[in-house]
Amino acid sequence: VPRNASDFRLVSKQAYEAFNQLDERNRMVRAMWGWLGFKSIGVEYERLERAGGNSKFRPFATAGFAVRGILGSSYTPLKLIPILGASLSLLSFAALGGIVIRALFFGVPFPGFGTIMSVTLLMFGFLFLLLGVVSEYIGMIFEESRRRPGFLVREVHGLDNEN
Repeated sequence: VPRNASDFRLVSKQAYEAFNQLDERNRMVRAMWGWLGFKSIGVEYERLERAGGNSKFRPFATAGFAVRGILGSSYTPLKLIPILGASLSLLSFAALGGIVIRALFFGVPFPGFGTIMSVTLLMFGFLFLLLGVVSEYIGMIFEESRRRPGFLVREVHGLDNEN
């Protein structure tokens, strides 16, 4: 998505028809135009001061648009779940190893706490790993539900256009 791009744009009929073929409900328009891949140029202009009235800007509503835009155009957040799971699992194994070494050399100063914490972290790690597998399936369902075409034909050469 180009920086400072607007939703208002002048497009060719071919680009307009290709955009209208996309059958999505939660649209992030700027990302969709980029996905189409048509050549584009920017037109720079200077934004004028507001002519009248006060801004209706609401930070939480704008943050909601940002979250919907990110989630509606990418399933990268879903790919972070197994990374979190693997990190938690490694952390729990390291903590459990540290607790065992400490218990062997220094005794057990506070019985049970370290073991409970390590096992809890380990279980959450496994839970997030399994959730990561589920999130991959959800990501594939997400891609299929958008029903985007596999490719767009920009031009046809040497074929009869009547068919």
